[in-house]
Amino acid sequence: SGGQFGVALLGVTNGNGTNDVNTGWVTNFGSGSWTIGFWVNLNGVVGGTTAVMYLFGDPTAGPANGAFRCFCNSQAGTGDVMIRGPMTEIATVGGALVTGGHYVHFTYDSATQTSRVYVDGNLNGTVAQPGGLNITGSGTLRVAGFTGNSAESMRTGVQLDEFRIYNRALDASEISSTWNTTLTPLALIADFSGTPTTGTTPLVVNFSDQSTTNAPGGVSSWMWSFGDGGTSTQQNPSHTYALPGTYTVSLTVTDGQNPANTRTITDYITSGGYSFSMTTTGVGDIMITAAPSPPGTTQGFTFISHTPAATLGGGNFFGVNFDDFVAYSLALPAFPGNIFHFTPSPIFYPAVPFGVGPGTLSSLSGTTLDGVVLYVVSGTIVSSVVDRVTL
Repeated sequence: SGGQFGVALLGVTNGNGTNDVNTGWVTNFGSGSWTIGFWVNLNGVVGGTTAVMYLFGDPTAGPANGAFRCFCNSQAGTGDVMIRGPMTEIATVGGALVTGGHYVHFTYDSATQTSRVYVDGNLNGTVAQPGGLNITGSGTLRVAGFTGNSAESMRTGVQLDEFRIYNRALDASEISSTWNTTLTPLALIADFSGTPTTGTTPLVVNFSDQSTTNAPGGVSSWMWSFGDGGTSTQQNPSHTYALPGTYTVSLTVTDGQNPANTRTITDYITSGGYSFSMTTTGVGDIMITAAPSPPGTTQGFTFISHTPAATLGGGNFFGVNFDDFVAYSLALPAFPGNIFHFTPSPIFYPAVPFGVGPGTLSSLSGTTLDGVVLYVVSGTIVSSVVDRVTL
């Protein structure tokens, strides 16, 4: 009973005890911004060291005697609450919590290296923090206690409610508008993952729906947007990225009961240069495999240089070094099946690999070749990755 909105976590400790709630969250605020908020009613449990109690903390987040924790009374001051740890401590002032229940926000803004504390939506104090603030632990954050074996866990009569953590510093207007409002978790939450998220073009990505809902029938529809104009209504679709680029992916789900929910991951997929490889068994043979011509391709080139660049892909001409081999390719006319200057065909390179058998290139034994493919797509040149082989 009690609490900010009818129910609360109740302290049950009188001078000793090990009562707390293990959130299961490995403490990891890192060096970023954060906000921690909670409603607390001390119900007359105020004073000095005899009334000290922890409201949350993690003994592994910080040095042995400076771990991240929040406590009432004692050095915080009668009826006040303080955060202490690998940071400059900050506390409410003026016995702000002596009478009745109050909502407290602690914020840290990494951009300004400033902590603030609010009581019932009003600014109560500001503290500058040192550079390089980092709050990360190997254990889990505990609420209504600190170490999991603390004689100062939340005492009998004290009530805690609406405990919230944000991964950014809420501003004053956000705090003012939410401190006296209960936050109801979304009943339908869209979420997904994709594998792989990076690779050469064409890149095939397998997407997995990870959405959750409280609706008895589960999620009933999925609308994917892959960022390249492609869409799907399948639950777990595969999608091929045909052009190099970085793509934002979104998933909207419905369940017939709750409002639709959307999850968007910006710049989630990176489809790099088109795939290209040259292989040999070392007996004067070579196999050249390239990505098929993308839609809209009018012509293309395969540039193979026998003057390898100092670093792969670091040559002076589309990633390879310009030499007589490359010049020869440029001079050839374009036609289907000409690997050096081709026009698209479903039965010739690059739609199918090109190879020559053992002994064909014996005169080049020991030569290192760099290679790259260029496609002219709707008047724009797009390239493959650069590959290297030694014959």
